[in-house]
Amino acid sequence: MRLHRPRGRHVFAGHLPSLAAALLIVASTSLVGRGQTLTDVAKKEAERRQGVATPAKVYTNADTKPFERDKPSVSTPSPSERDQPIQASGPVGSTSSKSSMEDMRERAEAMFGARLSQLDGEGRRKNDEYRSVSAAA
Repeated sequence: MRLHRPRGRHVFAGHLPSLAAALLIVASTSLVGRGQTLTDVAKKEAERRQGVATPAKVYTNADTKPFERDKPSVSTPSPSERDQPIQASGPVGSTSSKSSMEDMRERAEAMFGARLSQLDGEGRRKNDEYRSVSAAA
């Protein structure tokens, strides 16, 4: 079955009033949405700029210095150095490494022990203050 429309009638003929109403609504809302003209905005901006006492700082390429990457702290060995065997300063478990480790441990214990004592004293003082306030209340 084939649908065909009669000759002489346009497809949108029945919808013409609703299309006209929609077009009128769209046109009126776009006109209402205009608040300021470009001239008004330009005048306000010119007034604002005259009121500014000191102009803003403008940065140029001359104000910036070029980026330099940090140089690596470890140098890469030359090809001849890579072929050389590594000379150890002593055996892995030597007394020199143990003494330096023991020295570091002693320094850490002294540093943390002093801080722990300080915090312990502050904690005891706060606890005593809390008890005295609680007893008075």
